[in-house]
Amino acid sequence: KQWYQRRVRGIVKRNAGDFNFHVFYYMFAGLGKQALLKNYLVKPDSHRYLQGTEGMDAYLKSGKPTAMFEELVLALSDVGFTDKNIATLWRLLAAVLHTGDIKFAEEEEERCSVRTPTVLTTVSTLLSIEEDILTAALTS
Repeated sequence: KQWYQRRVRGIVKRNAGDFNFHVFYYMFAGLGKQALLKNYLVKPDSHRYLQGTEGMDAYLKSGKPTAMFEELVLALSDVGFTDKNIATLWRLLAAVLHTGDIKFAEEEEERCSVRTPTVLTTVSTLLSIEEDILTAALTS
């Protein structure tokens, strides 16, 4: 349990100037507005995994994440990913970001409930999973 808590803390909170999961920044820098909205993405700092990152705006404006996004898309294409496969990858990564925004309430007997049903709906939509199945998987 302690190992898990340390890992989660390292994912959710990071040291000043550290950037976790660079691919998320690449998505925000490289995806067009329509693709961002299709994946329910608006601003990086609206997601818990990316909040509190000092220098994020400057990094996004630097052009480096945009260039890395383009390089990643090219590499994915080179190994056989189709445009549809790549769009699915962005959808899955968006679901990961949104999953981190789900909040839970502790219930009795080691169970919990979802306190943010709107976020759960977003994740279930992105993953094409029924909400009740996703809820059961996350709270059981």
